[in-house]
Amino acid sequence: MIVKVLNSITASVLLLAALYPASSPANASGEKCPARRPLSTKEQRAFLDTLQMIKSAMPPAPEGWTSQEPDSSCSAPALVCDTPGFPLESACQVSFTNEKRILENIQKFERSKSAGRMERLAAEMSDAAEKGDSKKLLKLQEELDGLNATPAGKMTARILVRINHIAAAGNIRGGSEFQLPGAKFAYRIEDKKGGKLALYLGRWNRRGEFGVYPEIAKLASNVSVQLIEVIIEGDIAEQLAKTMDLKVLNLLIQ
Repeated sequence: MIVKVLNSITASVLLLAALYPASSPANASGEKCPARRPLSTKEQRAFLDTLQMIKSAMPPAPEGWTSQEPDSSCSAPALVCDTPGFPLESACQVSFTNEKRILENIQKFERSKSAGRMERLAAEMSDAAEKGDSKKLLKLQEELDGLNATPAGKMTARILVRINHIAAAGNIRGGSEFQLPGAKFAYRIEDKKGGKLALYLGRWNRRGEFGVYPEIAKLASNVSVQLIEVIIEGDIAEQLAKTMDLKVLNLLIQ
C-alpha cells in the first residue's frame, strides 16, 4: 500500500517536469537555433559550477518535512547553440515530502476502495510523462487528487529553477503580485491543489500588470546566465521562497 501511494506522489512530480520542460529550441524572437555544438570542457565546468550554486541556494526543509536530492534534470546540457542570442537552457528541481502527512493519508486510503485505481493512475501518469502528453497528465492528476484523502500540496512541495528559459515569457494567469526581496518580479498563482509562486530574476521585464518577457544580451556568451525563473509549488511555497537564498541566484546573472 505504501508503495502505491508513493508511486502516485512520484507521478505527481512528473507532472511538474512535463508542464515546465527544461529546454526550448527557440530564442526570444521565436527563431530556431541553426546549429548546435558540444560544450567545451571549460564551458562544462562553468555550468556545473552554476548548478552547484543553484543547489546551495535551495532552502532547508521546514520542520516536519524532508528534502530530496536534486533530480536527474539538474545537470549540464551536452549541446549549446553555436549562434549568439540562444542562451543555454537548463533546470534543477528539488522536492520536499511530509512523511507524517503521507502516512496519515495512507491510513485513510487503506479504508477506501480506490487503491487499485491509484496504482493504475500512477502507471498511466508515468507513461504520459515519458510521451510528453501534458494534457493527459493534467486530466490524470485531477483524478488522482480526487482519490487522495489529503491534498497533494499538504504532503509534497517542489522547487524548479529554470535557467535562460525564454519560453516562460507570457502572462501570469490568475496571479497576484508577491513582495519578495531579491526577486525582480514575484507572483502568487491561484492553484486549487495548493500554494504556487513564480519568481523572476535577471533580464526579465514586465508588460502590463502580469506579463513578463526576456531581454537577453544578444552578444553575450550563450553559456552565461541571463534569466532565472523559479516555480515553487505546495502549501509551504511561501515559507520556502522566504528561506531560499536569492542572493546566490542573483550572483549568477551576467
